Amino acid sequence: MIDTHVSAHFTLSEVTASQTAGRLGIDNDLPLELMPVVKRAALGMELLRMELNSNPIHISSWYRSPKLNAAVGSKPTSAHLKGSAIDFTCPTQGTPEQIVRKLMKSGLMYDQLIVEYGSWVHVSFDGGRKQCLVIDKSGTRAFA
Repeated sequence: MIDTHVSAHFTLSEVTASQTAGRLGIDNDLPLELMPVVKRAALGMELLRMELNSNPIHISSWYRSPKLNAAVGSKPTSAHLKGSAIDFTCPTQGTPEQIVRKLMKSGLMYDQLIVEYGSWVHVSFDGGRKQCLVIDKSGTRAFA
């Protein structure tokens, strides 16, 4: 089976992949009506990738079906439900904190950049707030 590209470097299987969905038998197929949103987010990810010296991006979560979103304990307002948020790492570019600092200094248009639990970066492209946060055991706060 040939995987469909949603942009030059990102595929539909990356958009819908989920270990949790696989483990729990949850359908995480992307609804067709969300494809335009996913393609816009993929273009944002292409620009983000360029800001990170075109190094490979490792996606851990992109689209989440409502059932999957509930299973992972995320909020019902999560941008993952629309396909406009992506959790990722880029080990060749440093820690999530280092990546967020670099992206904050760039011209990249994003809605949110969040360092989550010191382990990955969450980026969303569904607005223009340019909000930077940290989420960890202590709660949510501005990224300093």
